[in-house]
Amino acid sequence: MRATTYQMILTYLASQSQYVKAQTVADYFGVSAKTIYRAIRYLNTLMAQPVVMTVKGKGVKLTPNLDQAALTTQLQATGYPAAQRRRLLALELLYRSPNHQRLADCAAHFFVSESVISMDLVKLAQQLQSFQLKVSRSAHHVTILGNETAVRKAILAQTDQMRAMQLMDASSSNRVMEPANQIDVLFITNEIEKIERLLQIKLPHPYDINLFTHLHILVQRTRTTGTARLSQVQLTANEQQLITANDTVYQVSKVIKQDIEQFLNVSLSAVEAFYVFEYLISSHYYERLPKGQTQLPLTAQVVARYLQLVPLFLTHPLDFSPIRPALTAHIGPMLNRLQQQIVMKNNLLTAVQMEYPQLFAAVQKASLKISAEYQLAPVPLDEVAATTVYFATEMERHPYQLKTLIIGDTRIGTAELLRSKVTRLYPELQVVGVQSKRDFEQHPVPAVALLLATTLVDSDLPTVMISPILGASDRAQVRQKIRELRVAR
Repeated sequence: MRATTYQMILTYLASQSQYVKAQTVADYFGVSAKTIYRAIRYLNTLMAQPVVMTVKGKGVKLTPNLDQAALTTQLQATGYPAAQRRRLLALELLYRSPNHQRLADCAAHFFVSESVISMDLVKLAQQLQSFQLKVSRSAHHVTILGNETAVRKAILAQTDQMRAMQLMDASSSNRVMEPANQIDVLFITNEIEKIERLLQIKLPHPYDINLFTHLHILVQRTRTTGTARLSQVQLTANEQQLITANDTVYQVSKVIKQDIEQFLNVSLSAVEAFYVFEYLISSHYYERLPKGQTQLPLTAQVVARYLQLVPLFLTHPLDFSPIRPALTAHIGPMLNRLQQQIVMKNNLLTAVQMEYPQLFAAVQKASLKISAEYQLAPVPLDEVAATTVYFATEMERHPYQLKTLIIGDTRIGTAELLRSKVTRLYPELQVVGVQSKRDFEQHPVPAVALLLATTLVDSDLPTVMISPILGASDRAQVRQKIRELRVAR
């Protein structure tokens, strides 16, 4: 297991105030409970005191008052995976851009040679080309050069959202943080609360995390490299019109800019208020339109196309029209983000892809088609996952029932009892009948998706062997097979 994987487990446990079951942790990361316990055993070898406490019947919990700096050093000593090392190297250089960094310092920080850092820089240069950024190096120094807006977008793309969530959680739960972070994080979280108070809204996840990350980047960049970088940026006519149409939000954004200026004792460019403004009008809360204003035609058209296209790409189509209001509230801000090139990181991306593979693929195909039809920017996978959640909500309300046949021995009474149990325990199964093995083999029923059999049967259909009383282990097997069939469909 890589050092970053251990760190992710620690980050997750740090966000939990009470004991949590190992299986819950395992489900979150898509691994087995045995893997989590193995990781905990290793983590507990790194320090003199246990890093993670385990209590039978309660679960696992991060030990309070850990020496986080010492633990981080121990984890770093296990070595960074190449991809993780390059991501952290990119962040270090981006935050310092356009200032130079010594190659020797980079190598020492990641416990590798300068030749390894040099190879990393070649890969990094390729990754940053999409942001129109250039890696510039001399014999002993390196820096990243390019437009400030592009630098910030690259920082956001490389930022670990789980880390941002951990910082926000720490600010509200009084966990111990690095002194430099503690002041910044408390200030930024207070500013987000101020935005919510002034606009009388509640920023939902992940929009709060993305706004937090943006403000954190602004504070860190300003403190590291000064304020002159954006002084020449001019707003376009369309951007000015956007401000005029949403003046209340812009005035709040100006207040936040002024607060940051006082916090850092600097004078910021006026465009910084616009960047905060962009994030706010591109957040999900912005579904509430001013009185008398109707939904923008493009939003309505895009929503209609999603509702038409997604069912076409599904094996078992469903009427998704009930989600139109919620989907409209999501699509409007999404179109703003695409237009303004705002990156929304979604930490549920992998989970959505794994839990709803066919639905995710259907939304992705619909997004590609819609982008081409309306000449929109390509919809990133993070946005596809966020949109998929709305369709998944309706799918979960009306789950497709797998047609199931129960096959028992000659004791029909026992089989009927089994039918009652299956019907009660698994609403996603539609029991179409009960047959004996003899009847099934003579008159097979092909139009079913699953067989539950108490005796061996000769069939190519998906089959789960169970006992007539459907014990705990049998129930687990049936549940696992349902998951497999749902993923397959």
